[in-house]
Amino acid sequence: MNRTPYLLAALSLIFLPGAGIRTVTKDAALKTANQFYTALLRHDIPKALDYFDSSFKANETKWPTVLGMLDQQGGAVTKSELKEASPVKRGESACYVMTYHVNRERVTTDENLYVCEIPGKVVWEIVGQTITRLDTSKRISAGYVLESKGAPFQ
Repeated sequence: MNRTPYLLAALSLIFLPGAGIRTVTKDAALKTANQFYTALLRHDIPKALDYFDSSFKANETKWPTVLGMLDQQGGAVTKSELKEASPVKRGESACYVMTYHVNRERVTTDENLYVCEIPGKVVWEIVGQTITRLDTSKRISAGYVLESKGAPFQ
């Protein structure tokens, strides 16, 4: 049996541009996350909220207050360090869970940002966030967050 036609068809799918294969890297998610933390570094909560997608902002109406209180009580972000970036899928959208260790003037937190490509847009936006204060172990989440097996992630 001649396998050449099958081999050529498989190779064309792999090597031809636009053949339905798409590579997703963390670069776009990382850019969004870095811009978010840069805004927090400047105490600019309204600018930081610009990096959340519209459905998050519509549904999580108290999140601006949460970020504002954290900024007032904990101080501005002085350092954010990416610990891990894990690809995940949300429906048909590619996403990354970006895990950060964040130092503020008076509080240290571990935070997960759920950053996804938004269908029909060329930007990636934050669709969820989890913040864990390391001094109290208190955790708060909003928007899309992953669940661990058997129990909510939050």
